[in-house]
Amino acid sequence: GTGSDRSRAETQVQISASDVSDVTLQLAPGVDIVGTRHCEAAERSGYRMPCGFNAHLAGNGQEERYFANASRDGDFKFDRVLPGEYRIEIFAMGGYVSAITAGGVDLLATHKLVIHPGATAAPIDVWMRDDGAQIEGTVELDGLKSGTQILLTPEFPAAAGPQISPVQPDGKFQFMNLAPGDYSLYAFTKLDDIEYSNPQVLRGYAMGGTVRVAAREHQNVKIRSLAR
Repeated sequence: GTGSDRSRAETQVQISASDVSDVTLQLAPGVDIVGTRHCEAAERSGYRMPCGFNAHLAGNGQEERYFANASRDGDFKFDRVLPGEYRIEIFAMGGYVSAITAGGVDLLATHKLVIHPGATAAPIDVWMRDDGAQIEGTVELDGLKSGTQILLTPEFPAAAGPQISPVQPDGKFQFMNLAPGDYSLYAFTKLDDIEYSNPQVLRGYAMGGTVRVAAREHQNVKIRSLAR
């Protein structure tokens, strides 16, 4: 079917020289996956953490994609998710994601969510904090090209993977609301044709620098070489 009436069925079939018959498929409908956002705000007088995010499920080797936004009360839902294996990513707004769990499984470490046919999906819990770090810096290159971008990649399990910041005409760039940890930085004049979410691909390029940040820390870096 289409829309909310979609179902899926899978089975293994061994192909030989003869015809295959009597193959039975049992269609499994999609399931709703509910979740709750938890905001862990620092003690600051008169400050209210924005604590919002967009959530994304992408099927491995499938066309299936699902999206959800946290409501004002912190509830969110993926509608009618078909059975399969999915990668989950959370894009924070106003803070950073410190933990993602479902049924006791650490989804921040694996990013993998498996929906089994006929099974009830465990609720997803997302924890956010507002004591993020900040990395800013300057690209110091002769003849800095317009359109140069800085790629920031976390060297630890992160909610949404690499981030990109445009380089201003004066060479400045900035990343905010970062989770504590180690990061690598790359300066690219063009990112369109690079699979930068793949760590194996990035190993073929020269880093512009590395930096470690703690909660609420502000680090300033200088990049003097392009990724080649």
